[in-house]
Amino acid sequence: MNTTDFFDQLAAYLTDRNLSHQRRDSRHDPADKADLTIAWRAPMLFGLGGVTHDYAFYDLERLTTPVTDRTAYLRDLHARHRQTINARFSTPRPFRLQIPDVVTIAVAAEFDRVCDDLALTPSYSMLGGEAHLLILLALRSGTITTRGLSPRYEMHPARARDFVQHLVRELVPPISH
Repeated sequence: MNTTDFFDQLAAYLTDRNLSHQRRDSRHDPADKADLTIAWRAPMLFGLGGVTHDYAFYDLERLTTPVTDRTAYLRDLHARHRQTINARFSTPRPFRLQIPDVVTIAVAAEFDRVCDDLALTPSYSMLGGEAHLLILLALRSGTITTRGLSPRYEMHPARARDFVQHLVRELVPPISH
């Protein structure tokens, strides 16, 4: 499966389940390398606020500009995604009742070990008011790589990881030997 087929199937999957999403094509807008973004709100426990789940899938096989350091590119991509989502909120992060769950999913045929190490790096924030996760989806092997999660502090990124694992099972054909 190539990335174009994956994104076509993902868009159809989300449409069939009435999950609001926006598809953008990097071939027509070089400044925007996201092929598909998904956002929805889920109620927080006790009804005090909300969690905004903001997923952005990036097709790393169709970048319009060659990337020499894929790891640095992934680090910057995730940081820009977090910055974009957090800019939507006027309330400072520590005081928010609405918490963004920022999930950056990079999709490619495969990733090298250095990229995997970046995705596996633990991430802690004393500031609060945001949950975030970088996920690498390797289509050739049908695997996802992401850091371990603390169930006590990161129930929303855990939902994100489960969602992407479900997508892999549904959309990526198993490897035949």
